[in-house]
Amino acid sequence: MFPAARSDAELLAHGRRLCALPRWRLIDDWLRGEDRAINLRGLESALVFLCPGVIGGHELSGEQEMKAEAEYLAASNATCRDPWPRTRARRQGTAAVLTSESDGYRIGDGEDPYTGSGPTHGLLTVEGSGVSVGTIRQGNVCVTVKAFLHAPPLRLKGWTEVAEVGVTSRSGRLVVPSAQPGGMDGAARPLPNLAIEGPGRYRVRVYARAGDDSPTILPTERHLVVVHPGRSRKAIVHRPGD
Repeated sequence: MFPAARSDAELLAHGRRLCALPRWRLIDDWLRGEDRAINLRGLESALVFLCPGVIGGHELSGEQEMKAEAEYLAASNATCRDPWPRTRARRQGTAAVLTSESDGYRIGDGEDPYTGSGPTHGLLTVEGSGVSVGTIRQGNVCVTVKAFLHAPPLRLKGWTEVAEVGVTSRSGRLVVPSAQPGGMDGAARPLPNLAIEGPGRYRVRVYARAGDDSPTILPTERHLVVVHPGRSRKAIVHRPGD
């Protein structure tokens, strides 16, 4: 089960360190390690012997779970950067967005009920007065949102997929919802309302690029969401995915 080159003392010391980690850090530590002689489930089962009375060493109190969740969200946000730092918008923000339950996220008003969904254009699907955004790969993503009064230039370099659609915001809210405590979907910190002129028609353009193959549970896929007022309902896939 364990590499023969490592002594018992080394393995025990490593195991005791892992026992003290919240589960997300344990998973990330295992992914980053070079040794795959033991799978993750086997590792957690082995840790039971070093963490007696605790299943896999990760049965935390409510306070500990909240602290571990906050650490994970902070670490996820820290990996995300604005891909257009020199292009300032009227409103903008960057956050990690959790997609564990839906393989995507929505830009809209959570209080406004859906009125059905239309066809999909690249990663984008218009759903009522909002837009559903898919992901290139399964997992959480880094999302930067920017709201402009006019359409910024189209920049395709460095992006894997780019698409845009028209959407009518009935309530004047185009927001990536924030994740709720203990939730598995939503932005890890609040992002601004992108409907800068209130209710009306807007263009939503999404740039996406897959992350590298770094072994981590922190987000590596990057999305840039650009929104501006516009009456056109035409959907355009500027760069289709594979």
